[in-house]
Amino acid sequence: MKYYIARDKKPVGPLELDELRHYSIGADTLIWTPGNTDWKEARNFPEVMAVVSENVTPPPFSASKLSRTIADTEVYGACAMSDEYGPDGRYQPLRPNNYLAEAIVLTILCCNILGVISIIYALKVNKLYDERHFEEARRASINARNWFFVTLVSGVMSWIIFFFHVKI
Repeated sequence: MKYYIARDKKPVGPLELDELRHYSIGADTLIWTPGNTDWKEARNFPEVMAVVSENVTPPPFSASKLSRTIADTEVYGACAMSDEYGPDGRYQPLRPNNYLAEAIVLTILCCNILGVISIIYALKVNKLYDERHFEEARRASINARNWFFVTLVSGVMSWIIFFFHVKI
């Protein structure tokens, strides 16, 4: 059976019963199924209440997950742990920073060819995210950031060498 749920005053669905686990559904969440004339609260659907519980306790938190959370925060920004749902109602994490503007400005200012590598990775981030390859988009974001810093360091070193060479 297909289910539709009311989320942020919009219908989300159709969803299979096991897909409902991925949504925060309480007993008062409005649900509609084909054949019903109106939306009903989830408590009126015993099969839904058997799958989704209001009193869900999170699993134990481990130190390895903490280090990953910190790494994700560096890439995704301060709101890294906020998840969202796309227009189709499917889960998707926040879009990672692509560092494109920074890479372009630094490449122009430092006249450094290494910045082009950062630009290439930066251009991949949005494309991969839009194709729902979230992990690859995150890795491309990390690569863009790393190459940005490599360009920054090499650019600063180039300018220092240039000014010391001109001064002598």
